[in-house]
Amino acid sequence: MASTDDQDTDALILLRQAGRERQELGRRLARYEFEALKRDLSDPGAFDLRLEFGDVRPGRLLLDPDLDTAPQTLDALPRLPVPLGRVAWADHPEDLPVTGILIGDLRPPVLASGLLALLTEHHQQPFARLLFLCRTLAPVHVLGRYGFICACIGDAPVDGVGITLGLRHGLHQIRTLDEGALLWSSETAEAPHCQPP
Repeated sequence: MASTDDQDTDALILLRQAGRERQELGRRLARYEFEALKRDLSDPGAFDLRLEFGDVRPGRLLLDPDLDTAPQTLDALPRLPVPLGRVAWADHPEDLPVTGILIGDLRPPVLASGLLALLTEHHQQPFARLLFLCRTLAPVHVLGRYGFICACIGDAPVDGVGITLGLRHGLHQIRTLDEGALLWSSETAEAPHCQPP
């Protein structure tokens, strides 16, 4: 009969092995997803969202509901998690900052090359959990397919978006996709005036 110490040692060995396998499988899945993303972005029609509405005319662009919510309300809610996306792997993604990437109304080739450059860097060395802030719906279906969160912000001002999504998702900064320019930072933003109810 095996002693309790032997059983504990065997259990620890199995747990370590399972942890190593999980890490390796996570990295392999990220490589597979990244290759699929590259194929998708090389398709000239990648951002063509073909929807048939029949005789119904599309209404106005619906924005992220958090953008219409008072900051004091959002401040009382728990933060929503922002995933790393399936094209990258990190042992502790929750330790990475949340960065907003503003995607303007870009032509499809410019959008595809910008996303490929950013997500190649993200795949090779994850540096943040990315929250895509889209002025149009064009990139949403492609990014959503790979586990990224997108917020449709339309023409909303970046400062207001930063403050609101900072409260909701823990956003630290907003940068542009095309140039990487810093548009907003939680360190320099004016805090909203939240008063207790």
